[in-house]
Amino acid sequence: MEKQIKIKIITFILGVLYTILILQTTALSKKMCLDIIISADLRPYIETAESVKEELSFKSNLYFLNIEGEDHIKKILERSSCKLILGVGYKASFFISKLKLTGKYKFYTLVLYPFLYNFDEKFVCGIKLDIPPELMLKALQPSKGRVAVIFSDKTLYPYIKNIIQTFKEHNVKFEIIRISSTKALKNLAEKIKKFKYIILIPDPIFSSEEIIKSIITISTLNRKIVIGFNRYFLKRGAPISIIADYKQTGKTTAEMINYYLKTKLCVKKTASYKVIIQENILRMLHVEHK
Repeated sequence: MEKQIKIKIITFILGVLYTILILQTTALSKKMCLDIIISADLRPYIETAESVKEELSFKSNLYFLNIEGEDHIKKILERSSCKLILGVGYKASFFISKLKLTGKYKFYTLVLYPFLYNFDEKFVCGIKLDIPPELMLKALQPSKGRVAVIFSDKTLYPYIKNIIQTFKEHNVKFEIIRISSTKALKNLAEKIKKFKYIILIPDPIFSSEEIIKSIITISTLNRKIVIGFNRYFLKRGAPISIIADYKQTGKTTAEMINYYLKTKLCVKKTASYKVIIQENILRMLHVEHK
């Protein structure tokens, strides 16, 4: 009898403690809010921001840097009661990094190569757009063909070192080819003869549509498999491309923010990606991706 009474008392106490915890969490959610600054009104940024907003239990405010301007948004953030700020994309994140806002927590997402801007020192946490070398391996598997990784910008060497290390660990036969200028494209056909795969990494030189078309054309004529890094490559005939999943990246960003709020710890993560293979293009090239 006494044992049953004790069990009931313990159960009652646990129930009370759980209720208090729920009420505290609800109260915290009501007080907490997030200001989201979006670099531009472009689909990838909007899709990511909306996904973040959907996943969080507290209020989020959206502002577009390209529409509302830096001065206006600076005033908004200075007056805002929200303790959390998220930059979506490089421009918004760089803008936030320059602001001196006491007592606020800064986060970033969808930023390519944040190490170039020392963002780790200016934000409590963030999601980078750098394509993980492990995902490049996934795009290559199960093939054993030789691989050329092409880039231009010398400041990307820290990222290139990660690719080199990962490829060596998995016994991939590869070479790193640096194209110093658009003029170097004239010799590209000769350089890629011994390779089966041509991997292009996000780099300023590939912001030119003409250069992308030229590389894909040269590679196709030489029956090489180009691996790009966005949907534009697929449209231009690249057989394989590594595509960012913006909705999932938004969810990952929300998880990062929630985890930091609970633990005050930053778990560094990368944007979510998926590998798209155009089998019809591979058949047209008469090459095997296996």
